[in-house]
Amino acid sequence: IDPAELSWAPYVKTWLAKRKDMQEETKDYILKLFETYVNKGLQFVQKKCTQGMMQVDISKVVALCKVLESQMECSPGMDYSEEPTKLHPLICTCFVFAFVWCIGGNLVDSNF
Repeated sequence: IDPAELSWAPYVKTWLAKRKDMQEETKDYILKLFETYVNKGLQFVQKKCTQGMMQVDISKVVALCKVLESQMECSPGMDYSEEPTKLHPLICTCFVFAFVWCIGGNLVDSNF
């Protein structure tokens, strides 16, 4: 299968479905973050940046899921039963950190 034909969305949806500790509203919020920012970030990297080594998009998204999950699991005070207005900003902060490192972490420094 050509990597260009593979979408990252099924992986993210499967990853979220396995998260039994989260409310559906929180899963939907995380999916919306992915849908809003990942394609744009991947396209920007492909068109405007130089990667240190070639990397397919799905590997960046898998790394993003792993780093995000790690941050959420290790964050003190991350309580998934918390009301969304308190929980979602914390998740968003973790997402931004993971996004920058997993989508942009492979770029050569001349892109900065």
